[in-house]
Amino acid sequence: MMNDYQQQQQSAAFVNIANMFNQQMQMNYRLVTNQTLDIYYQYLSNGFPMADRRVLERVLEYNSITANDYSVNNTLSSSMMSHLYSSISEFEKDQCLLFTLQAMCLQQLGQRETANLIYSNARQIMGKYFDDLDSQSMMVAMTFMGLYLIGEGENRKAKNILSSVKSAIAPYKNPADVLQSNNNPMPSFSLSSNEKQQDDDTISEWVITQPKCFTSFLVDTQLRGLEAYFGEEENPKTYILDGFETLGNNNLNLSKLREMIPDCRVLNKEAIDSLLSLLPALECLAKVVLTNFNKAPTLKLLYSLMFKQAHLDILKNAEESIRDIPQILNVCSQVIELTRDELFSFLPIVATKPIVMASTLRVHYFSSLDSTENFNDDLRALKILSKNFKAIQASCAPLIKALESLIYLQQRNSASGIESLFDFGEDIFSIESLSNSSPSSSNCSKENLTPQTIFDTYQSDYAPLFRDFGIDMEIVDVFIENMSEQEKLFHNDKTKLAEKRMELVESFKAISGKKKDVFGIVACEFLKKQLLFNENN
Repeated sequence: MMNDYQQQQQSAAFVNIANMFNQQMQMNYRLVTNQTLDIYYQYLSNGFPMADRRVLERVLEYNSITANDYSVNNTLSSSMMSHLYSSISEFEKDQCLLFTLQAMCLQQLGQRETANLIYSNARQIMGKYFDDLDSQSMMVAMTFMGLYLIGEGENRKAKNILSSVKSAIAPYKNPADVLQSNNNPMPSFSLSSNEKQQDDDTISEWVITQPKCFTSFLVDTQLRGLEAYFGEEENPKTYILDGFETLGNNNLNLSKLREMIPDCRVLNKEAIDSLLSLLPALECLAKVVLTNFNKAPTLKLLYSLMFKQAHLDILKNAEESIRDIPQILNVCSQVIELTRDELFSFLPIVATKPIVMASTLRVHYFSSLDSTENFNDDLRALKILSKNFKAIQASCAPLIKALESLIYLQQRNSASGIESLFDFGEDIFSIESLSNSSPSSSNCSKENLTPQTIFDTYQSDYAPLFRDFGIDMEIVDVFIENMSEQEKLFHNDKTKLAEKRMELVESFKAISGKKKDVFGIVACEFLKKQLLFNENN
């Protein structure tokens, strides 16, 4: 039998082995977590990261310290931890933020099993602090959790969570409409014209001093994408116009169009012409903004898909007598072309709707497609999305089977009897009557654009159109004019070019101040930081 000394030695050996094992596990965990964070900040955040990486790395540091000594109790009583967290609750909230971000990222990367395990850990912590939306970490964590649940097909749970988040950020969108809080004092905004400029300055100063304004702005950018995703389900009569406002960053006044189009589910020729004339103008402006201010490649791809979704929504909801099937299929092909982008696999769940819609329409109207058209890219894209998102796997299983059958029959060079394979129930659209007219292509639909091209096209084609619809485009007028001046300076004077870009941001900020648009002011602060970063790198 072992004496006391031998037992102590054996116990010490076990502790050392446990420490070595924990250290190895911690090293692997930290490596994988850092790789996930790298992907999030470089790609998945689309240039608008909702979480401060330093906060997440602090969680990793705390976990690393507690894991390095197997015999240390996991508490904050140790003096070595006091510089990281003042309380265990503070740590757990940040840890919940890290877990939910990881779960969402790993889900988008197709690692659903691992994502589900991490989500389970996050859910346990969330149960303790779900009502503490004063905590920025919990507010962002709930946003990540909502996005994760949508990918899992748990829309009802996701909407309940995100509804709480919307309520939490509401005071920071419209502070003038909310009573002052003792914890977050808000300025009182006067209505006197003599004090108007003072009010504008007060709003700007208040925004800069409120960290939650910035966090709320970033959360709002995520929620706006969900409005387009759920739009048709929640607001079927207005979802196309609501989507236009989202694409226009909520700076469009579409009151005349709303009077003209009482129901977006059935569009007459006048409504279609009006919507299709506005769409390329918005797309042009978005391209210039993304090229000059936010160069995140995933955001460009996301916006391209959102515009294609809007285009398809307009075309497929046309009255039967004017529905243009060839043009619908043309836009569908453009959507599928976008899935060949190398960043396609990084897209969030909100970007999946146009892809599913395009594939469904191509299968439904396969007899109208060119005989050389194949469905390999459709199938590849849907299988990638099904791997990433349980919601797509469940909802698109019949569509994937239809595509596989169609590809098989195409390979057999047999078209007979195909129609019976693709009966999705109710007929989506009538194909008896096709319109001979297709929407005219605009100069702004071309990829190679310059600010001067946009300026000329806007002045000649779009500015009168916007004004005819009574759309307030002050911010667009300022933007286009400034971009035209930037074009002249681009190859000549880099210093003046930088000054002109900063002048544009200040103009945007002044307009946002006049409108008491808090998130507009926050966006300008972000633009400032991006400009300064680009100048120094």
